[in-house]
Amino acid sequence: MSTFPLAANVQRSTSAFSLASTSPSTTATGGELNLNQDEFLQLLLAQLEMQDPYQTMDQNTFMQQLATLANVQQIATLRQTLEDLTRGNALAQAGGLLGRQIEAAVNGQSVQGQVNSVVLQDGQPYLLVKDQAVSLAEVQKITGN
Repeated sequence: MSTFPLAANVQRSTSAFSLASTSPSTTATGGELNLNQDEFLQLLLAQLEMQDPYQTMDQNTFMQQLATLANVQQIATLRQTLEDLTRGNALAQAGGLLGRQIEAAVNGQSVQGQVNSVVLQDGQPYLLVKDQAVSLAEVQKITGN
């Protein structure tokens, strides 16, 4: 879940909206308040509803807040895309080892043999060698064709 700091110029006091009522993902650290996207929108809407109609929010401030929200959404999308790419790359590397002989150290034990299959555990590819799951990071030597 994406979070971002609440800008210092955002009015933090509204009688109808309590920051204490937000979810546990809202945390204050180092003088900054971190909100997820939904919480940010709730706060922004409450701020708009509670503003004095004769003294509306500065348009520059409002546009900065909307731009911040758009940036956070783009960063979250980019992060997910990179995670998917990384996972796909690791799976392709593991698939390239099918039928090859490897040597690996798994929990201090030496594992040697042919890679029979590739399985995903917790989103990470593992090579199956003699019914032993071996992560790509544990492979020390690759031989054969």
